[in-house]
Amino acid sequence: MPPTFFSSTFARHLPRLLRLSRLSRSTRTSRTSRLPRFAPIVLLLLALMGLSSLGAYQMAQRLGLAEMQATGLHRLDLYAASLEREIGKYAFLPGTLELQADVLDLLAQPAGHKPPDKVNAYLEQLNDRAGTLAIYVINPQGQVLATSNWRRADSYLGENLSFRPYFRGRGPGQRPLLRHRHHPG
Repeated sequence: MPPTFFSSTFARHLPRLLRLSRLSRSTRTSRTSRLPRFAPIVLLLLALMGLSSLGAYQMAQRLGLAEMQATGLHRLDLYAASLEREIGKYAFLPGTLELQADVLDLLAQPAGHKPPDKVNAYLEQLNDRAGTLAIYVINPQGQVLATSNWRRADSYLGENLSFRPYFRGRGPGQRPLLRHRHHPG
């Protein structure tokens, strides 16, 4: 076979290729011999990165929880202020009832006495003006003596509310607390 251009070029460059091959082999062995020396340093750096990531995660979690707690407390303060404002709107009602002579006379009557309709009518008018669900007068035994919803079928005229926590917690001579029928307890 006659020599081709490819074979003559290959033959001319073969010694040079062999020298490069030997050179790259020697470089590779020197690199692999250096790798075990740097392995502990690389592993130490990876461990430090892992630990710092874990620490950053825990710190971010604690800060997030603290921020959520602060937000929750702020909201709770707002809700408490709103509730106190609502209750404050009706704080005048017990004092208003104390000024009404018919209400005081009703409380002085013996148990089982039928209340005059004018006390119920007065409570009904007061309830309409105040915008509450119901206003009622309870004797010391917990019996409802008069109520603003006396005309309705679901009136609680005559009901005993002594089991309610707002009634049980009151001592003699303390002002009554205001509650409406749909209040739990």
